[in-house]
Amino acid sequence: MAIGDRRYGEKSEISATECGFLNRTQLMEEKMNKTKMYIVCILLTILYVNLIGTNIRKGNLIIKLKENTRGETLDSFVNSFSHFDFVERRMLSNRYNIRLFSYNYEIVDGDHFLSILNQDYRIDFAEYDYYYSLQEYGQNDPDFNNQWALKNIAQEIEGQIGVQGADISAKQAWDLVQSIESYSHREVVIAVIDSTPFLYHEDINFWRNEAEINMDGTDPDGNGFLDDYYGWNACDDIALTNDNFGEHGTHVAGISGAITNNNIGISGLSNNIKIMPIIAFPDDYSEGYGFITAYNYILENRIRYNESNGSEGIYIVAVNMSYGKYESAIPLSRNAEYFMIQEMKDAGIIAIAGAGNGGRNIDEDRFFPASYKIANIISVASTTNQDVKTPDYTKHTATIK
Repeated sequence: MAIGDRRYGEKSEISATECGFLNRTQLMEEKMNKTKMYIVCILLTILYVNLIGTNIRKGNLIIKLKENTRGETLDSFVNSFSHFDFVERRMLSNRYNIRLFSYNYEIVDGDHFLSILNQDYRIDFAEYDYYYSLQEYGQNDPDFNNQWALKNIAQEIEGQIGVQGADISAKQAWDLVQSIESYSHREVVIAVIDSTPFLYHEDINFWRNEAEINMDGTDPDGNGFLDDYYGWNACDDIALTNDNFGEHGTHVAGISGAITNNNIGISGLSNNIKIMPIIAFPDDYSEGYGFITAYNYILENRIRYNESNGSEGIYIVAVNMSYGKYESAIPLSRNAEYFMIQEMKDAGIIAIAGAGNGGRNIDEDRFFPASYKIANIISVASTTNQDVKTPDYTKHTATIK
């Protein structure tokens, strides 16, 4: 039986014996304080499904411009490459001046054009846009006993007896959170970047921006995003609506944010967090620029929270990144995704990134964003209920201690 109730994703092929988890309490104690350990425990279970992609989106470039490359300077920059049919398509982050451009790849070779652009004094860096693709994937909650990753008591799952204690110590994390008095006094939010979940699922605790409940084309909370009651559609850079929901997004959101102790379905990893859905996958594929827009939405709301001492904005503590791409040509630091994740670190946001389902050594065959060497990234591999690395998914992916 799958670890999640099929209501969280009809097409999920990941079974309980295939879905193990990297986080162990003793490792977290060495690397994080107790509060951060709890946040990690919340998130590590939702990353066994990864999204992979390797194809360059021909004709698209993501460019981070210098702060003063705006207005007439920006026009001059674009016009200087007009012979390549070079045009701006979309602002991805106004704060950081990151934009999406297009060019005619039949006129100029992409690698050659990038080499020219990355020497231009008006930009910080330029890079390709890439495609991403979806990959299939106690308590009184009736399916809790099948969730061996939360509490492994050597129960039999699909004919395989587990190893007692080979879990993420979820019960200890729950007990810990009860001892943190201040935790319950603010709304803690996890951003999940994925396909659209079913936003009215009876067993998932979704975040809502109550200031935008009317969705009337205005911006009552003044955060710069119109009508973001449900979250944000990063594909089109518009408000998220409750239609065209995807099974994958529902499944991922449910494992982290399912309501616990309500006699329905499974147990989520927290009794208190809320799931903020941010959509970067309109279908099984997505262009990489949507993720920059998604990171921008997260950063704008968390920075606003930080700067107002909690009176405005949203307390986003972590972002789930169940996606990625194998791409050895991507630099380890000089690109927009790296920059935005680094900014999330500075804002106080943990980034949980799947290490890929390809069974490859991601130190050698890099998988992004998991392969970025940034202090706030926790890369997650997969183990079985017998505490060994899952064949095919993470056999060679990571060293698990």
